[in-house]
Amino acid sequence: MNANLTFDTRFENSTPTILKLGGSLLNVADLAERLVRVVDAHQISRPLILVGGGCAADLVRQWDKVFHLHDSVAHDLAIQAMSLNSKLFAELHARFELADCLKFASVEAQSSVGERPGGGVGSRENSYERAGRAGGHVFSAGRVVSSRITIIEPVALLQQLEQTVSESDRLVRSWRVTSDSIAAWLAMRLGAQRLVLLKSRPLPESYQQSQVHDGDPSLEVRHTMLERLSKSEVVDAAFSNYASNLPHLSWCNLRDSGDKTSASELVDVW
Repeated sequence: MNANLTFDTRFENSTPTILKLGGSLLNVADLAERLVRVVDAHQISRPLILVGGGCAADLVRQWDKVFHLHDSVAHDLAIQAMSLNSKLFAELHARFELADCLKFASVEAQSSVGERPGGGVGSRENSYERAGRAGGHVFSAGRVVSSRITIIEPVALLQQLEQTVSESDRLVRSWRVTSDSIAAWLAMRLGAQRLVLLKSRPLPESYQQSQVHDGDPSLEVRHTMLERLSKSEVVDAAFSNYASNLPHLSWCNLRDSGDKTSASELVDVW
C-alpha cells in the first residue's frame, strides 16, 4: 500500500457507498479482484469497504462460550477481529488503501468531527497533517482517492464516530449487532446513499424489489422485509433496527461471480 493518499476532486459532489464484505468470503482466493470488478462495473465512485469478522470473530464467539465474557468485551474483541481482517484485505490489491480516519460526507458528522473549534480551511489542512504524522490515512469529505478503494479500519473509526453521538445512538454492544448492522450504522452516520451487502449467497427472490413492491417501500414494509431476513439468518438480528432508514440497500452474491472477467450483479432490495 502507498504510505500517503493523493486526493482527486472529480467526485466532489458525490456521496460514499458502503460495501460490507462478508467475512465468510475470505476463503475466496480471487476475492480482491472480484470486489474491484464490482466497483468498476457498477461505477461506484466513493467505495468504503467494511470487512466482516468471519472466522476471526467466530474465535471470539468460542472464547465467549468458554469464558462467559461481558457483552461489551465480546463486542470489542469482535470489532478487533474485523480490524485484523481489514488489515489483511487491504494488502491484497494495489488499489486498496487502509483508512483509520475519515472526513465525513454527512453535514452532521462534518460539523461535529470534520472541523475543529475555530475551524476553516486552515484547520482542515492541519487535521490532514496531524493524521499524516500519526501514521493515519484521511479520506476527505467530497473527495476520493483516484482509482483507489478505501478499506475501513473499524476500531479507530468507530471510536471516532461514537464520540459524536449520544449514548443512545451508539451501537448496541451485543452479539445481536454484527458487521451487517455496523455497516448500516456507518452508512447512516457517513451520509451514504447506498449500502451494498457482499455475501456468500444470493438474496432470496421473494425479497427482491420487483417481487415485493412497486417503487420505494414504506418504512413499515422495509422493517418487515429486514425482520424476515434476520429470521432467515442471512443478516444479524438487529439489522432491521439500523438499516430501515437507508436510502438504498443492495445485495451482491460475490461468491458465485461467474467467470473471471464479469462482475457480480447488484440486486436492489429497495
